[in-house]
Amino acid sequence: MHVKLSSFGRRPKSHDFEVDSDFKIKANTLHISSSCRGPVDKLLFDKELRGKQDNLWKQSCFELFYFQDKRINSYEEWNFSPSNAHQNYSFSDYRTRSDNNDKAGPNFGLSWQMNDNRWDFSLELDFGESKAPELLNICWVLKTSEGISYWAANHPDESPDFHQKRSFLEL
Repeated sequence: MHVKLSSFGRRPKSHDFEVDSDFKIKANTLHISSSCRGPVDKLLFDKELRGKQDNLWKQSCFELFYFQDKRINSYEEWNFSPSNAHQNYSFSDYRTRSDNNDKAGPNFGLSWQMNDNRWDFSLELDFGESKAPELLNICWVLKTSEGISYWAANHPDESPDFHQKRSFLEL
């Protein structure tokens, strides 16, 4: 499935960017490819970060949210920085972190390709014996010296909220 992401509201210079994603589930593995086009050389992120890191959403990054079962309120969040830092969080309910945030989660592989006017991000999440997601929210946070813009397929509320279940896409 192909989705074009839109920026929430009128963030500084967000019109200079175009963001879209393609995703599919095959053999219990979620495949995502996403691109951000525009003046990506102006996007800010900590180039030194590696491994598991908190607060990646405070800078430019790719974010993924998913519900493995749309009938229950628990969901997962993954953040990926262009520096290859990452983090994942489990939630038992809307914005309520669960006690099992140290669990490993699905195996993943990722790659970033960057040039002066485009970032391409690819991700594979292998759910193994676990259930593949039923609802998905693919998002970007783009930070420049002028501010932050929040990108998703849907923005159903008066403020950007990637956790809002109504903004998720059904698989």
